[in-house]
Amino acid sequence: MGLTPAQIAQRLEGITATDVSAIVGLNPYRSRIDVWREKRGELPPWRDTERSRWGELLEPVVRADYATRHNLRIEVPGTLVHPDREWMMATPDGIAYAAGSADPDRGLEIKCHTWRVGHLYGAPGTDEIPLWELCQCSWNLAVTGLDRWDLCAFIDGQPTDYTIDRDDELLSGLTEQCQRFLVDNVRGGAVPEPDGSESFDGWLKARWAANPGALIDISEDGETFTLIERGRDLRERVADAESDLGKVVQQLKLKIGDHEGLTWKNARGKPEKVTWKRSKPSRTVDHAGIARDARDDARMALSGLGPTISRALICLESAGHTPIGHATRAAIDAHELHELVTTMSESLATIAARTDEKYTHEFPGKRPFNWPRTWKSPSDKEQQG
Repeated sequence: MGLTPAQIAQRLEGITATDVSAIVGLNPYRSRIDVWREKRGELPPWRDTERSRWGELLEPVVRADYATRHNLRIEVPGTLVHPDREWMMATPDGIAYAAGSADPDRGLEIKCHTWRVGHLYGAPGTDEIPLWELCQCSWNLAVTGLDRWDLCAFIDGQPTDYTIDRDDELLSGLTEQCQRFLVDNVRGGAVPEPDGSESFDGWLKARWAANPGALIDISEDGETFTLIERGRDLRERVADAESDLGKVVQQLKLKIGDHEGLTWKNARGKPEKVTWKRSKPSRTVDHAGIARDARDDARMALSGLGPTISRALICLESAGHTPIGHATRAAIDAHELHELVTTMSESLATIAARTDEKYTHEFPGKRPFNWPRTWKSPSDKEQQG
């Protein structure tokens, strides 16, 4: 649901449902440093993307369908604030009421996705949803005081409902971490702990764009030296893991041989596959080289025909629309003109063939090895919707 400027300003004063998963390190699309910079005014508030815009357009339709299927009345309340903790905020996609009731029955979150993220959801009716969405729904429960929150995942035109029940232990943990982040990091100014994200790398590069300082001697700094040794150990582990992965890929390629890949059905009964398939050959043409050679060859081929061409042009100009054989002032007959055109055509064809062969190169198609697309990081597939 799109936010008004007033809502955006209000959300900067506290922690909202969309902030929580990033703060606790469970969001593949945002990190703690992103939330920190937004709250402190270093980054502009999040704006709609093309995908999220379509999600907003679909949201009313999905909400109306959900209400009809469950015989509920749905209200969109805007930004809500916890009755005792004003820094806890939420902007639900809907609050549901049973027919004839004035008391809310449950909350509603709507997510519009493509099939690429379908594997992240489990059996309908359960709480088997992505962890970052589970955090969002749980925070909505904390803010509103409700005991149930439904999430409707609209994936490729098919709505599927999931139910998240209130878990006070989970809510207590989320509240504690978010309050500490708000007090220590946002209001106190402490930089969040590094999390290995690209966002944190980006902040570091922007924070210290130049480094005129000298080297720091850490001979007496045991803590930092231990950190360096840990980095050394991790580098060696990564190298070993990459080597083992390379061996696995080679064994799978041996199994595939001259086929396109391997296929099977996953736990949900949907087909998966790894492929090692060669793409079509590619061709490159040096058009500039062809133009240079064709120009020079054409000059040489046509230079000996210059007088004949000039006579032909004079003849054609004198004859006008009269057939060449009937032109009294014709200085060239039709047979001679035919021979001239034939010679020129053959010369141009020879030049074209020679230059095409010389400047056209064909390369065999590549044969990449691809793991199942569903195994990739969610951030590689689709922006959060």
